[in-house]
Amino acid sequence: MIIRSFQRSDQSECEKIFTDGVEEFFKEATLVFLSTVSREFVIATVFTSVAAILWSTWILAVYAVVVFCFLAFVHIMRLQGFNWLNSVLKTEFKDIEKSYMSSEGCHMWVAEWSGEVVGMVGLMRKETHEPGVAELQRMYIVPSCRGKGIGKKLLNELTAHAKRQMIRKIVLATTSTQKPAIQLYKKHGFKLVTVSNVFRDITLKTFSMEL
Repeated sequence: MIIRSFQRSDQSECEKIFTDGVEEFFKEATLVFLSTVSREFVIATVFTSVAAILWSTWILAVYAVVVFCFLAFVHIMRLQGFNWLNSVLKTEFKDIEKSYMSSEGCHMWVAEWSGEVVGMVGLMRKETHEPGVAELQRMYIVPSCRGKGIGKKLLNELTAHAKRQMIRKIVLATTSTQKPAIQLYKKHGFKLVTVSNVFRDITLKTFSMEL
């Protein structure tokens, strides 16, 4: 397994890893979301059924409309997520070399196994960042290669590069659904900074690490 800098020939493989990773996140987030409301859904269904028997069947019609609106909400949220994915593919990932390899302090690395790219991570400097601060982005590893230490090696390469570039702090953001990634970041020295609610049990967590 080799950790190396991104090359233009890696473009299509990295696009696929990114797309598959985001779609996996959408599925996990949807399952977490549905599991958090399943108890309330069961209670509401039982209550509505009893109420319809005791009072009027129109209650079932109202409940059906509520369920339809809820499912429509879930569908709209998923569409917004895929719109974001397409936006990133058309901008930042349209030319990864230009986005990550042409600006000072920015870089992207890939993990290569048996001639195939199986993971990646990027370091990005933005105008909104304070001097000496950079953001870890696009950390993805294909499912079949997880648990093999690839994430740790990618982070080692990223932090070594950041030190050479005189970057004093690395920040990142992830959601509570990404538990293995969060454990990896913590083991590598990242500290939790803030937690903001996205919906119910899904939160957005920001981490930082001083170099």
